[in-house]
Amino acid sequence: MLGTPWEYRFLTEFTDGYLGEHFDVGWSWGFTRTDEEHIVRILLAPGIERIRDAPRECREAIMSRGGSVARELAHRERLPPVVTITASGLTEP
Repeated sequence: MLGTPWEYRFLTEFTDGYLGEHFDVGWSWGFTRTDEEHIVRILLAPGIERIRDAPRECREAIMSRGGSVARELAHRERLPPVVTITASGLTEP
């Protein structure tokens, strides 16, 4: 994992090609794998930050700006291009 995330805010024109939804908050985390850098986008579904009974993993991801998700991904051999924080949990394509 490389340093701190890059944060997206109010990108209403940003559409995730995998889910076809609009997101206005998200973070990009960088990873290095055998001299290659990879970027994983961690996106916050609209309104999820206001849902009090969201799964614990989602609340932790929001509070850590995606850091809890990035730490979990650091141990994987293959990285997803995007992880979305939704009311039902973390989703990957």
